[in-house]
Amino acid sequence: MMGGMNKKSGQTVKVTCVRVSGLGVNLAAKDAAGLPKRMKILNWGENPNARGIRVFVGDKLVKALCAPNYPWRKVALDFEHNTLPGTPAYAESKEPRDVAGFCAVECVPGDGVYAVMSEWTKVGLEKAQMYTDLSASPVMDKSGEVVAILSVALCKCGAVEGMDFAEATVPLSADGALFLNANTNPKDTSMDDWKKYLCDLLGLDPATATDDDIKAALAKLKGGNADGNTPAALSAMVADAMKPLTDKVTALEGALSQSRKDAIISAATAQGKVVGLSAPVIAKMTEAELQTHVDGIKATVPLNSVTPANVDDGVKDGAITETQRTVALNCGMDPEAVFGKKKEASA
Repeated sequence: MMGGMNKKSGQTVKVTCVRVSGLGVNLAAKDAAGLPKRMKILNWGENPNARGIRVFVGDKLVKALCAPNYPWRKVALDFEHNTLPGTPAYAESKEPRDVAGFCAVECVPGDGVYAVMSEWTKVGLEKAQMYTDLSASPVMDKSGEVVAILSVALCKCGAVEGMDFAEATVPLSADGALFLNANTNPKDTSMDDWKKYLCDLLGLDPATATDDDIKAALAKLKGGNADGNTPAALSAMVADAMKPLTDKVTALEGALSQSRKDAIISAATAQGKVVGLSAPVIAKMTEAELQTHVDGIKATVPLNSVTPANVDDGVKDGAITETQRTVALNCGMDPEAVFGKKKEASA
């Protein structure tokens, strides 16, 4: 359940086991192929209950699941929370405790939290049909928002409001404690403390600033800041600050466009087309305009050689031409010895 981590931190965390009404599942199947691969365990937003405990699913769980150091990537799908220390089922069982399988936790904004099965165990295949409900084991921060899911359980009892919550105290591994401490830090700049965040932006003291102070600061910002800069002037300042980056992006786009134009001309040349446009003209054209121009050019350059490899000089095999005879005699040599059959015989 702790993701195979055995380093103990000496820290414990309170886990509230939650069974939500209306999320029962049909587990009457003979093999893994017939069992569900994705099961909903919590709803997005508030998960109301008769005991008044706040169980809220929101962006914190989404961010936690995306964090590279989230320690509970794969959790147990157990029976009645028998892998969760502090529950009755845990006290009544011993290691190795039976689990129905293992799953990953997926949070879909606006929808809810799902257990996505990665595998079912043999005992899970044998006993899953005896259970009809699911129960999550979430860790929540002080505001009641879920920040982690430690395990998921198959349960027999129906989800009855007022009877669907139980609490357990779980020892944390070192990395689990570090993760939860980092993600439940009261200094976390979340929008839960929107007033403090807004006061920081406006330069106000959140301890003393009233709503009227915040409204006045916002009105002043809308009309111009303390230095006399209007929104238009501020926009100009931002534009000036962004100019080096904008120039780099423009240069990169120009280089990429030129590269694509070069490819169009190279393809035309390979087809035997002559593109007679100058570089400045090509620079002013769009890629689409250049392609249209190239498509309208007819191929005029032969792509294959038109000169034969051998030219027949009209002289029969073994005969000596007048040119050969003249060259040999001028060199004081016998033409037959140099060019004729005598040469072949001597060879």
